[in-house]
Amino acid sequence: KLEIGAWAVDVVGNYAYLSSESLIKYSGKGSAGALLSGSLLVVDITTPSCPAVVGHACIPGKSSIIQVVGNHAYLASHVTPSVTIVDVSVPTSPKPTGFLHFAGNPTGLHVVDSPTEGKRAYVTGAHGIHIIDVNDPDNPTQIGFYDSADTSEYPRDVFVRDGIAYVPDSYGPLLIFDV
Repeated sequence: KLEIGAWAVDVVGNYAYLSSESLIKYSGKGSAGALLSGSLLVVDITTPSCPAVVGHACIPGKSSIIQVVGNHAYLASHVTPSVTIVDVSVPTSPKPTGFLHFAGNPTGLHVVDSPTEGKRAYVTGAHGIHIIDVNDPDNPTQIGFYDSADTSEYPRDVFVRDGIAYVPDSYGPLLIFDV
């Protein structure tokens, strides 16, 4: 049993990847205190009755959504509206590689590795749907955006298959987009 406060989880193979918060204590030069920082925890679950944290990386913000695809974890933060990419090819030593800030708090994330277009991250939030090229994990780039700010649409999540995005809306029907 691990007593870790976590916001999101994805499991790949024998590892659980958790989005969590880290309490960082500091002191010196007449001041002391603590702050919360976002973190990615890698937990070895080979023996489910004895999970063990084997890796940790500090990331900006508190991430409420995580997806692991290949050698990278993609985390969407609602505190600092952003996507952070972490190289998890060595689970004991995860390394943040890329970061992209955008407007609107993320509510959904789906990463697709397409043989024709490569890796894309689709992120939903209060302001619409962001389409992010993540082929270069060091430099994620927004390549598309559907703006829902002037409509009653509030995209809550996203799933993409065969070039079609399925997006549940808080105030209406299932939205379907050709992406």
